[in-house]
Amino acid sequence: MDMASHNTVEGAKGIGIICMDHSMCQIEHNTVAATQVDGTQDPTRGGVGIEAFFYAEAQLEHNTVIASPGGMRAFDNSVFTP
Repeated sequence: MDMASHNTVEGAKGIGIICMDHSMCQIEHNTVAATQVDGTQDPTRGGVGIEAFFYAEAQLEHNTVIASPGGMRAFDNSVFTP
């Protein structure tokens, strides 16, 4: 179990906030802005503001993602829940 709360992430390369590898994460009250594509062809590193990866469950509440081309994405059997 992990938590990301009350963070401001600006200009991160690849991914702003990630929940991964069979984790359960609470992601709440964060602002992620201008996440950048890292130059690879890997969609999991495509400027994703908030990402769940590899069987992860990310519980989201009151997050803001701005100007991040990958938006919020769940990969490899992961899910976002309210």
